[in-house]
Amino acid sequence: MCLLDYEYHVLSPAFLVHSPGIKQSSNGDSTRLQYAKEMSKFIQNKIEPEYRVLFGENSACKT
Repeated sequence: MCLLDYEYHVLSPAFLVHSPGIKQSSNGDSTRLQYAKEMSKFIQNKIEPEYRVLFGENSACKT
């Protein structure tokens, strides 16, 4: 949505999807960590290139 020049404004804490702060992962959940690793790889190798073709690139949209 950033590539389409949408602006985000949080109107109230009630609209926050995630609680603020950096989440700490638990090292005991190896199944979840493996799944997250595979999903991140898929997003980076498949989804992001397709989005770049469709919407272009904008350095302001990088995280």
